[in-house]
Amino acid sequence: MTEVVDRPISINSPFHVVCEGNTDKAFLEHLIEHLGLQDFKVGTPERVGAHGVSGFRKYLLAIETSSGPARLRGLLVVADADDDPAQRFNEVRAALARIGCDVPEPFTPRRVDSKNLTVGVFLMPGRGRPGTLEHLLLDAVFEHRPELERCVNEFQECLNGPAAWPENKRAKMQLHALIAGCCEEEPSTNLATLWSKRGNPVPLASARFNELVETLRYFAAL
Repeated sequence: MTEVVDRPISINSPFHVVCEGNTDKAFLEHLIEHLGLQDFKVGTPERVGAHGVSGFRKYLLAIETSSGPARLRGLLVVADADDDPAQRFNEVRAALARIGCDVPEPFTPRRVDSKNLTVGVFLMPGRGRPGTLEHLLLDAVFEHRPELERCVNEFQECLNGPAAWPENKRAKMQLHALIAGCCEEEPSTNLATLWSKRGNPVPLASARFNELVETLRYFAAL
């Protein structure tokens, strides 16, 4: 039985980026704007009442059955690798298979001739690495201002507890501590609103984003 999607998506751009949630969406939108790339749209499963990686299938089906899917030239799925990049890729690959798109490996966009579409999967923080968006952003901060890595590590040691947390939770704590300490305008700002705040410690021009930047530019050149 064909799965019914009750919230169709209108396709009005040739390049569509699908990510897990609003924090990823805000980062990708600002990075795309910083690069001056045109004709990209970034969406999340929340648009169809779903969430995270588990919502990719429903969102992709909504794209497949929406008005204007033939306008798409490139579809990029961006997700956190979390603790197991291989498992996460298989989850994303299964969602793409539901709309007839096979991607044999991450970081290597593939042409789907039957759909006149190029499809790719990018796992953050980067090729072969476990982790999340927060790890990628921390890399950019610490490369730009290495003294902040020492500061946040000392803060973590003072708190005692976070040292025993899972790695992904520690990265979230470190990044939010840095944001609170750098954004005088609004210390409580989050990753969805960070990019317009004075004091934002994350440089969008960081070389740490090069792998993602190259992927976006690959799609823009299709």
